[in-house]
Amino acid sequence: SGNTGTVCSRIREHLDRPRFDPTATDEYELLKQIRQLGQMDAQQKKTAKAHLLNNPALVVRLSEAASIKTTAGKVCKPVGIASLVSKLIQHGERYAENAGS
Repeated sequence: SGNTGTVCSRIREHLDRPRFDPTATDEYELLKQIRQLGQMDAQQKKTAKAHLLNNPALVVRLSEAASIKTTAGKVCKPVGIASLVSKLIQHGERYAENAGS
């Protein structure tokens, strides 16, 4: 029965995994994903953050949908992905609060 605990925690990890649709291009769908990000608990956010850091193209699409600037300064240098991910999480939390789920 020691394996049962392992199996249960593996299943829980799988279910807790963030559900990002990397193919989403529709602004509404992207904004929905950002709101879901804001509704996650600390562990899910940690997992989501790791997932997003490995998917810079998705981060840029999500950021653009949320009107988060992806470039900065006069020369339009790209904003770091880690910084964008943090902003996305903050946006998501704000969306989730406003939605009053």
